[in-house]
Amino acid sequence: MLLAGYVVKRFGKRRMMLFAVAAGCCFISG
Repeated sequence: MLLAGYVVKRFGKRRMMLFAVAAGCCFISG
């Protein structure tokens, strides 16, 4: 959780959400 918070602070929530959606799509299709 601490790592996730650090990433959000560095990249921003919008980019984090996009990354989460992309990872989810790859996981579902893969």
